[in-house]
Amino acid sequence: MRTVREIVEADEKVAPPSSSSPSPPPLLEIKWVDIISDSSWTPPEEVECPEFVTVGFLAYEDDLVLKIADTLDSDGSCWGVTALPKGVILSIKYIKP
Repeated sequence: MRTVREIVEADEKVAPPSSSSPSPPPLLEIKWVDIISDSSWTPPEEVECPEFVTVGFLAYEDDLVLKIADTLDSDGSCWGVTALPKGVILSIKYIKP
């Protein structure tokens, strides 16, 4: 899986502009799938993992996890962080500011 930075840098149409002043981190739309447990009498073939979409600022990324924040303070620090294991991510879309 490509990193978010690679996705952003590869798409010149949506890459953030270069400037000398610090810019906010990329704003991302993450489509991901979650675990579900169903204790009803639903047959296994009908139990589906739910899909979600979360939007946030790129806060951190490594080989195992992508972290996005819902809030930036006046210094550009990230707060309200959601950590997503990379294995649950279906797609990453860069949202141009």
